[in-house]
Amino acid sequence: MSMTLRMLLPLVFTFVVVSSMISAQVATCTVSRDRIQLSCPNGWTVLTESENETTIGNYTRPPDTPKNVFGGPGKAWISFRTLPRLYRNLDEWIFAGTKNAPEAVRTSSTVRNNTFGEVKVTCLESPQKPGTLYYSCYFKLGKTAALLELTYGADDPRKAEYRSATLRTIETGAVAK
Repeated sequence: MSMTLRMLLPLVFTFVVVSSMISAQVATCTVSRDRIQLSCPNGWTVLTESENETTIGNYTRPPDTPKNVFGGPGKAWISFRTLPRLYRNLDEWIFAGTKNAPEAVRTSSTVRNNTFGEVKVTCLESPQKPGTLYYSCYFKLGKTAALLELTYGADDPRKAEYRSATLRTIETGAVAK
C-alpha cells in the first residue's frame, strides 16, 4: 500500500462515519391526532400545533413569525386534521368541502397504507390559477376520518412532488401509541 493511500484511508473512513451520523440524525418528523399517527415527508418539519390541527412544512419557520403566517416562494405546508365535531362522518365532511369550494376538481384514488391496507382517498384540488393553491385529501384510517390539506404556490416547480408527498404521508399512517 502506498504512503499516500495509507494517509488518505483514515480521512475517508472518518468522512463516511461522520456522514452516516449526520444522515441518521435527519429523522422524519411524526405527527399524531386522535388515534392516528403519520410520518412527515423527508425534510419536512412541524411548523405549528394546535387543538384543531398540526401543520408541517418543507421549511423551518423563524421563531419571530406570527402564528397565522405561512409560506413564501418555494415553501409548501400540509395541515393535518381529524373529523371536526361539526360533522357526523367522513362523507358529510367531504360534502361540506365540495360546497365550500365548488370550483375544486374532485378525484378519488386508493393508496396502500402500511398498516390498514387499501385506503380510499378523496381529493379536492383548486383550479390552476395564479397565487396560492390547495390539494385537500380526505381519508379514513381505521375508524378515524382525517384530512391532509396541502397549500403551495401556483408557480412552484415542485408542486407535483408535494402532491405525491401528501399521498405518501397517508401511506405511512398507523395507530398512535
